[in-house]
Amino acid sequence: MGFGNTPEFFGMHLPTNNSVDLHFYQKRSILTIMEIPIYFSFSDFEKNYISDFERYKETYHDCLEGDFLSEIKKLYISAVQNVEFVNLYEIGATPPFITLAEMQGENIISGIIEKIKSPGGYDFAAAKKYQFTFNKIISFVQDKKINDQIASAPEPEPYKEKENGDNVPYKLALLDELGVITNLNRQFPNKSDIYRILQFLTGGNIDNVKKYYNSIYGNYSGANQITEKHRDKAKELYYK
Repeated sequence: MGFGNTPEFFGMHLPTNNSVDLHFYQKRSILTIMEIPIYFSFSDFEKNYISDFERYKETYHDCLEGDFLSEIKKLYISAVQNVEFVNLYEIGATPPFITLAEMQGENIISGIIEKIKSPGGYDFAAAKKYQFTFNKIISFVQDKKINDQIASAPEPEPYKEKENGDNVPYKLALLDELGVITNLNRQFPNKSDIYRILQFLTGGNIDNVKKYYNSIYGNYSGANQITEKHRDKAKELYYK
């Protein structure tokens, strides 16, 4: 990415004018960018989170909380770049240190830069403190999005003991083709255990599952048979 006549270090351009700014206004010790405040204290961020979201919705009426969280994350990732430093000492640059945002020439937030600049260069202790805060806010956002997604997920339907599943003989034929039933026979000497597991896997009525299972081994001669039609479909699915 080029920035006109700017010096270049290691393939990156260093702008000669590092006052590039995002739109912001400063109120007390808080920067507000695109209606989202930048806090330099995590406790302040946490305390004001709900009210900030409500104010944000006044501007962006269709905004969901997930949208708000995404914007916060993007903003604070940019904020971190304004307190991370690149060492240019070895190439003789003046000053020998510069923030990552200034070096890249983008996402520069002058309100943050001004807070970490000191008469002799940069206040590295302050920058480290703000970097910790910004990263903690990013972690909060990521965790909240995950927790909200889990909380909003629909409850699974309860297991139905007497469910009459569809395509039960096809499912059993496929399980037999896959070797599942053979493995069950080896693992469970009690046939009742096998019937219950197959019922769970197929959703079929336990009595029908028992009949289909026994038909596989020629131990049932009634109507509920695993036929070649069922096996052909199972092979079609298996070898597809």
